[in-house]
Amino acid sequence: MDKDDPAQSTYQWEVRNDEIDSFRYQTTANFDKEMVKVNYQVLDVDQDDNEDKEERESEDQEDEEDGFMFRPSIFSRSETWLQDATEDVFDLEKVPLGSLTENDVESMVGLMVAWSRKNSLEGALTVERLLKRVVDDMSAGNGNVFVSNRLYAVTINAWARSGEKGAAQRAQAIHDAMVQMYHQTGDSRFKPTRRSFNALLQAWVMSGESNAVAKGEQILNEMVEGWSTDQKSRPDPMTISLMLELYGNDGSSEALEKAERLFDSIETLEIKKNLYIYSALQNVYSKAEGINNANKTMELIERMLHDSDDKSIRPTVTNFNVVLSAYSRANETDSALHAIKLLRKMEMPESDGGYEVAPDKISYFSTILTCTRHPNATVGANLAECMLTRMEERAHAEAKRREEVSSVAPPLVHMDTECFNVVLSALSKSSDQDAFSRILRIIKRMESKCTTQNIQPTLRSWNAAINALSRQRTMEAAQRAEKILNHMFQLYECGKLNEKPDEFAHASVLSAYQKLHVPEAAYRADKILSRMEDLYEKKILDYPPDVFHYTIVCSIWAMTGAKGGIRRCTEILSKATERYHQGFRKCKPTIRLYNSILDCYSRGAQPERAEQLLYHMLSLARKGDKDARPDCFSFDIVLNAFLRSGLKDAGRRAESVLERGLEFAEEEGGQMLDIRSFTAILGYYGQQRNVFDSPYRAESILNRLISLFQAGHKRLSPHISCFVNVMDAYAGQKNQNAGECAENLFRTMIKLKRDYGAKRIEINSGVVNAVLNAWEASATSENAGRRAERLLDLLEDNHDNGKVEMAPNFSSYNKVIATWSKSPAPDKADRALAVLNRMKRRKEERKLFGKLPEYAYSLVINACAFSGAEDPDERFRIFQIARNVFNELIAESETDPDRSEPSPTTYGWYFQAIERGSIPADLKFQILQETFQRCREKQRINSFVWERLKSASNDDEFAQLMVPVNNIRRSFKRSNVQKSVNTKRGVKLSDLPENWIWKGYKAVGTKTDDGKFVSKQRRKQPHTS
Repeated sequence: MDKDDPAQSTYQWEVRNDEIDSFRYQTTANFDKEMVKVNYQVLDVDQDDNEDKEERESEDQEDEEDGFMFRPSIFSRSETWLQDATEDVFDLEKVPLGSLTENDVESMVGLMVAWSRKNSLEGALTVERLLKRVVDDMSAGNGNVFVSNRLYAVTINAWARSGEKGAAQRAQAIHDAMVQMYHQTGDSRFKPTRRSFNALLQAWVMSGESNAVAKGEQILNEMVEGWSTDQKSRPDPMTISLMLELYGNDGSSEALEKAERLFDSIETLEIKKNLYIYSALQNVYSKAEGINNANKTMELIERMLHDSDDKSIRPTVTNFNVVLSAYSRANETDSALHAIKLLRKMEMPESDGGYEVAPDKISYFSTILTCTRHPNATVGANLAECMLTRMEERAHAEAKRREEVSSVAPPLVHMDTECFNVVLSALSKSSDQDAFSRILRIIKRMESKCTTQNIQPTLRSWNAAINALSRQRTMEAAQRAEKILNHMFQLYECGKLNEKPDEFAHASVLSAYQKLHVPEAAYRADKILSRMEDLYEKKILDYPPDVFHYTIVCSIWAMTGAKGGIRRCTEILSKATERYHQGFRKCKPTIRLYNSILDCYSRGAQPERAEQLLYHMLSLARKGDKDARPDCFSFDIVLNAFLRSGLKDAGRRAESVLERGLEFAEEEGGQMLDIRSFTAILGYYGQQRNVFDSPYRAESILNRLISLFQAGHKRLSPHISCFVNVMDAYAGQKNQNAGECAENLFRTMIKLKRDYGAKRIEINSGVVNAVLNAWEASATSENAGRRAERLLDLLEDNHDNGKVEMAPNFSSYNKVIATWSKSPAPDKADRALAVLNRMKRRKEERKLFGKLPEYAYSLVINACAFSGAEDPDERFRIFQIARNVFNELIAESETDPDRSEPSPTTYGWYFQAIERGSIPADLKFQILQETFQRCREKQRINSFVWERLKSASNDDEFAQLMVPVNNIRRSFKRSNVQKSVNTKRGVKLSDLPENWIWKGYKAVGTKTDDGKFVSKQRRKQPHTS
């Protein structure tokens, strides 16, 4: 067997061309055994002498960085010395198999350490090949060389430092093979030491494996158990630090408890706590979950300062930076202030209560970063800018001192571009009006440092300025952002900007126009998009506009409603599709682009085109285009487009879109529609008065929604408005069954709330009022008034039992009184009065607050006017109810400043009650005269009152009431004819003095000197109630 052939080796590996990304091994069945198989019979070395030699090795010779001494090499130190020297070792013509000397092995150890420091897969594989080279030499009978735990440790360390996936398992396999050989031979040269154990721990620390903590604890236990017989396996501070790092990488609360127990038990292992152990525990606290990381890391620093007199464990700037870093990740309101306070104490001498630890660049940067992450973006930006200024001052002072003493040591604090950019980004998110001007000042400072400190504004710097302008929401700011974009191109052309303006820069300018909602914004944004296309065609830009830019422009066209938007959005969609087919994957139309175009069609009153595009998206989705799959917003846009269109069949077309969306979700795995789609249609039907079947269609939609919710779609939990809209639909149609249907819906709400946990349903007085409104609409039913009163009882009882949300309000009582006033029941006047008195008692009990509405009184008068009683005595009794209620209103208006004079509607209904009240003639005229006199004095006469007055009085009574008008008429002539207004037909509303007329009544005509309107007839205005 050719031992020089890797394919014939006892262990084989294959390194791919992309070995940095992956590696794998090809092993024989007895890989681990063959790995350490050495013919010890050829070793002509006295075992006892070897053990004495190992004992004479001093622990002080361990390498400080890697744990291994880099021995002087016989190879030259050219740039390729490592590669050349390694190839010479593997060249069997130069170094034949079996000819290695002890010095050669020492030099090979140096090569192994050098390769391990490359921190790469190539380095680890090369180190393992060098180890195999020594093993092969021993197998060839070379008794002058041997494989010791030192070589294994170097190999384990190389894998630990490679950072490759599976490196820890490989290092563990090598370590296990060494342990196995030790147990088989008893040779102390193969006995694990803390050097090899620590290298293996380091491998598990860097592995990121889920079982890393368990493996680390196993290694630590092995070291502790071996310590009883061999001091060389005793854990040292490095061991503890690595174990703490393992716990820190885990981050769980259990790992934190283990880390604290290990830290507290260090003395039992005869290990003195040093700075590295404290720092490792601090890192555990900084990564732990469920604790205040910053406070715990700071508490440990205080412990380092006060619990020990050993100055060697005094916290360094690195320890303080860990605390500052923890503050930067906290995102709490007071984190920034704590970080600033800590930084100040670091700068202060101990005599002034400080820590006297010179902050470095990381200290200032972490503090600035903490400020920028303040929950209040404006406050955070202000603090960050102050800290940046402070850092600049510190860097300038340090540079000046270094110049004075001619120091060549690297400065602790120096500025770089990133420090400025972090603050610029924070300012760009601030709501301060002067954020942009402050950004410009910082950019100018960066430009001034360009020659001395190699700091110049980058693409990110200018993007922050554009982003700040986009937040101002003004056309001037958007145009200025566009100018800055052009300036960035100029800077790039003259070499002052390392990169061309990128996608984000253009998107920020487009975003500035997106927030304006004016047509000009659409035109300018479209112009920028076209310019990007031109620059790409001219090869000035390396990329064309992507789908993000297309989406912004389409959304601007949609929101502004600018002329030509529909045509332009259609062209943009075609362009994006064309670019994608040309190979530009970022131009592929996404659901956001489609939705923007759908929105443009919807706002442009093109529901049919929106529907066509939606169905096209569905077709693409069936063909596998995941980016074209409509979401709930897509369907919502289209159905709302129909609902706003004014088409006769708008509701049915919207229902069709809804059904298609539900079908897509249930059968094709699409996104389930949300509650907004249902509420939009229900709201539409709730407002329709000319669609005769709107209540039934609304209830059908509601039932579909309820079925989906009961089937498990919790996002479709019905909202309270869904039921109210259906109730309003029945009420708006004056449906005879409106009240009954509304009560059924009310019971359904209670059931869904109780049995299905519908969170969006609330049983409150507003819902009950909607049911009462439905009963009012169907008041022609004989039992409507009583059913309404039962609901009022329900409200009062629940409120009395502590349910505040069920408190009846004035509207509740008004609707019950209105139901009685429209009812055909013979006792409706008494029932209406009883409800009014109920409302008064409720107010006296301080369960109703505010002034009782006049409308309630008016409704009682209305109930009296239309009582339908036939017996004269009964009619007169009912009139007395109306008279008492009216007089109560008059009395209140005269004594209570908050009560205004009754409205014309109340006067009109009262005149109707007088007309139908079977009042004795003398009393009737007296009441008419008193009422009319007050009505004209209070300017409450309008067309409704005028007609009711004429209807309530006979000709003689009317003539007497019009005497004041006749007296005025005698003072002037009209068309040279004396006019007498003593009959109902002879007088018009326009003949009355202006100061009698209700101020809400508009008159048309010519006013004479005495304040009379003549010539043209007044426009009739509908009376209000």
